Formats: sequence, structure tokens, C-alpha cells
Amino acid sequence: MTSQATAASAIRKAPASQATKDEPRIRVRGLGKHYGALEVFRNIDFDVGEREIVAIVGPSGCGKTTLLRCIDGLLPHDAGEIWVGQERVTEPIAGVAMVFQHFGLFPWKTVFENVAYGLRMAGAPKAEIERKVPEFIKLVGLSGFENAFPIRCRAACSNVVASPARSRSSQTFC
Repeated sequence: MTSQATAASAIRKAPASQATKDEPRIRVRGLGKHYGALEVFRNIDFDVGEREIVAIVGPSGCGKTTLLRCIDGLLPHDAGEIWVGQERVTEPIAGVAMVFQHFGLFPWKTVFENVAYGLRMAGAPKAEIERKVPEFIKLVGLSGFENAFPIRCRAACSNVVASPARSRSSQTFC
């Protein structure tokens, strides 16, 4: 797979209405992506229901991460449509997050600072960051490690720290 574009800087508002129980939470129809002459995937169709768990399996370089980045709106797709709830995905969506393959932690920042990073980048006020970060840390079972550095955490701890640190919300689908 070739290098991928960086995330769009604009994040649109979360959808006002969520999908009903009968509608899929995520709908992908005829999705295609290419980088120049390299076709990454084409004609991808699937639905993901509310609270359904889906695994995307394939060999290294087959386009799994590219597909997820398209669904999250981090990469533009070249064909087809993606819907999350009742909103067509054309750019990153507030309230939707993706946990990346690599932890992406800043080794020089503490657990607290790493978790706060996503909120800071989203422009959250300092008071909101000070209120929410301890909640996220407690939610993932790391209370007491707020001042620890990632090097002191085992791999599982680093993955847990990276999840809220990179999220634009506490809700994830990828």
C-alpha cells in the first residue's frame, strides 16, 4: 500500500439522528479506492448493525486500514458511498473514532497528557480536559497511572492509553 493522505482538519458535527434498530449503523455500498494506477479495493458492500462486531481480515497490504480510514472519513474514497447512521461520510465525523494499528503515543508525555492530546487537538477548553481525562483514565482501568510515562506501561496499557488519546469521542466503531 502506498502512503496515505493525512486526516482532514475539519470535523463535522455528529449526526443529529441515529439509525433506528432496523437500519444498519454503518452501510458501505460499491466502495472503491485507488492510489494512481494501484487499485486498493473495489465494489465493497456490507452493513454493520447496531452493537454488531465485525472483523476485517486479510494479508498485509490488502487495504484493511485504508478501508477503515475511508469509513471514518479520514481518507476520501473514489467510488461508492459510506453511511454512518443517516449521515453520508465525506469527511471525519465527530463522535466516531478509529483505534490505529500502532499506539501512536508520545513517549515524553505522561498517560494523562497522552489521553488529553485528542481533546486539546479538538479545541476543548482546559476545564473540560481536566474533567474528562480522569474519567477516560478511570474508564479504561488506569487510575493511579496518570503521571506514568508509556515506557513504564506494558503493551496492553499502551494500547488502552492510545485509544482515548486519539479519539475524538469516547464512542468508537472501528
